[in-house]
Amino acid sequence: MLKLTINSPRIDWDYPLDENFTVEPYGRNHAKHPAIIVRANTHFTVPSEFTDAKWHVTDVVSTFVETQWKYATTRARTVASKIFESIQS
Repeated sequence: MLKLTINSPRIDWDYPLDENFTVEPYGRNHAKHPAIIVRANTHFTVPSEFTDAKWHVTDVVSTFVETQWKYATTRARTVASKIFESIQS
């Protein structure tokens, strides 16, 4: 296995979100090989009702970042910590 990506839809915000967590090897030339990298992405698609002329898409995206940043970073750290804790040394 080269890469594992887990997609987890979130339904607790006003619009659909997807949390994507990816775990993969971190290069054979890395000083601490074997190593892994964990990536987290909270994916938000701007809803179609905000793409017409009366809305500024940047305002919608800014609101998303302002309201979700702390949650997303905390969640990413929590998931990464659980992954690393489950690895047997």
